[in-house]
Amino acid sequence: MIEIKLVKENHKQYLDLLSLADEKTAVQPDDLEHGLLFALYDEKIKAACFLMEIVDGIVQLKYIAVNPVDQRKGYGSMLVAYALHYCRYRFTEMIVDSSCADVTGGFFQKCGFAEAKEDAKRSDSTYLHRLLVDLSKRPLTVSLRVEEPEDQEAVERLTREAFWNVYQPGCDEHYLLYLLRSSPGYLPALHLLAIAQGSIVGSIVYSKSKIVTETGREIETLTFGPISIHPEYQRLGVGATLIEHTADLTRKLGYRAILIYGSPAYYHRFGFVSASQFGIRMADGTSFDGFMAMELYPGALQGISGNYHPDAVFITYTKQDAAVFDGKYPAKVRMKTPTQL
Repeated sequence: MIEIKLVKENHKQYLDLLSLADEKTAVQPDDLEHGLLFALYDEKIKAACFLMEIVDGIVQLKYIAVNPVDQRKGYGSMLVAYALHYCRYRFTEMIVDSSCADVTGGFFQKCGFAEAKEDAKRSDSTYLHRLLVDLSKRPLTVSLRVEEPEDQEAVERLTREAFWNVYQPGCDEHYLLYLLRSSPGYLPALHLLAIAQGSIVGSIVYSKSKIVTETGREIETLTFGPISIHPEYQRLGVGATLIEHTADLTRKLGYRAILIYGSPAYYHRFGFVSASQFGIRMADGTSFDGFMAMELYPGALQGISGNYHPDAVFITYTKQDAAVFDGKYPAKVRMKTPTQL
């Protein structure tokens, strides 16, 4: 299985490989200790790339190299794609320039880089040919509508693209979506799609969940997920639009609260707080920061404590069945990455 690692120590072990990146410019060993180094393994080391922040918010892809015997197998493009994904939430722009081999060739353009509007200038007054990727995206206006039966396969494909290799090698979320549609707890009226330029670019799915108190009383709640945004449309506000609009719908429909798993840094902005603040725990009695709840009206969870139970689909599905389901789609490379749980 392919694995991409963020190298945190002993960077110099990759010096010989990175030295293949540009025969005209020697790789400085000390530089490798002051940047980001990613290494791609497929049983053995196949490729590596090194990035440095050159000014606030701008990171330069300084070196990328693939073992000569492993070239033209897609390792380089996989590594660049992961570096872009990693940097998208940390920097505003990634550049490559004429200090990087093949900058004038087609490789970087195929990876998403485009010509800079103006050539960059070095301190010695020489100019560089520069390509860049703008990592700071502006909000996108989308229209929302309910999923229709004819959308189902497209939405599953979207979900697969959104989650592939994010939390594990491959993903299961498209299979969970498939199962949820047949569950009694699925809420089709709250399964909304985001449409941009005539294409489905986002999806949010709701299902019923519950809190079981110590006395055995069951309190109905909601859970959303998977929420899927196509990779090309992430960080454009599509997810926020889906969350805010559907949360408003659930309030109008009289639901009590929404409980989810996710990143507190992202979901706190919508009003989610740690579920433990309400005395709500997961089914096994434990909790963690990423288990969150949001009241849909003031005091909705006041005096309610107990264990949270999502739709049974999330508990009973098997990864073996998910793998069989995934077989109906075109094969994609499963890989381990530093962002996985």
